[in-house]
Amino acid sequence: MDGSATEREHFSRYYARYLVAKHGYRLGALPQSEALLQHCDYVLTRSAGKRISIVGIVNCDSTEGKTFTMPAQGLAGLAQQVAGSLPAAEKFAITIYEIGSRAIGRADKFRLSGHGSRGRKYATKAIAVDVSKRRAWPLPLFGRRFSPAGQMEKLLRAPRLSAAELSRPERAVKLGRLIFVWVLMALLLAVFIAEQVFTVGKTGKPAVPTIETLQILGGLSHRPVIGEGQRRHLFTVPLRHADITNIPASTAWRSSQHLLRSKAVGEVA
Repeated sequence: MDGSATEREHFSRYYARYLVAKHGYRLGALPQSEALLQHCDYVLTRSAGKRISIVGIVNCDSTEGKTFTMPAQGLAGLAQQVAGSLPAAEKFAITIYEIGSRAIGRADKFRLSGHGSRGRKYATKAIAVDVSKRRAWPLPLFGRRFSPAGQMEKLLRAPRLSAAELSRPERAVKLGRLIFVWVLMALLLAVFIAEQVFTVGKTGKPAVPTIETLQILGGLSHRPVIGEGQRRHLFTVPLRHADITNIPASTAWRSSQHLLRSKAVGEVA
């Protein structure tokens, strides 16, 4: 598929490929959300941090009058069920896109508005997309530019990417974030070395600074902060380490490896 071919394909398929190539989605559904496969032409899933997002795309141009057929209560119930199976800190979201070249009518807005729901750990919403007029609904009163519908309209008005651009793996983050991880690791290590060089007293244990050493180098205690007004301790205390195992270097290393991992790019049939 060359650059001109992406202009000829249905926008629903193009958008699915765009999400895979540029936003780290993978084609497929979670086992608990496979019911969406019966109601959508494409189902894509992304896990980012403590948030799992699913996008369901309905190609309304494939069949006249085609719509998202799952009832609003069914979508909310499915989201609630999936969210309940996730760890306590994770959240879950489902966004449904009806994409076609027909106008977005009042009946469409009424029907899709019922698919918006929100719980403590989940959220669902449905968006209508009119490719011919390059419009999406609903657009909020404020923050339209950054809303899902606003982002969709921006994509509709932009030139379509070529097949090569949609197939090129991208790093998960910019290099600047990776540099920050290494700088933070170096800073933590430097502070720990300073604790060993400028130590006050002995603890009898290797590489374990005394309480006096930690306080002098910026540790947190009542007397210097409240009594002497040394507010800097509030900012320097996170850099202190009680022993070598307290240095979160291993966590920073795992983070750097995650940042270096390229996004997987799949094919959308």
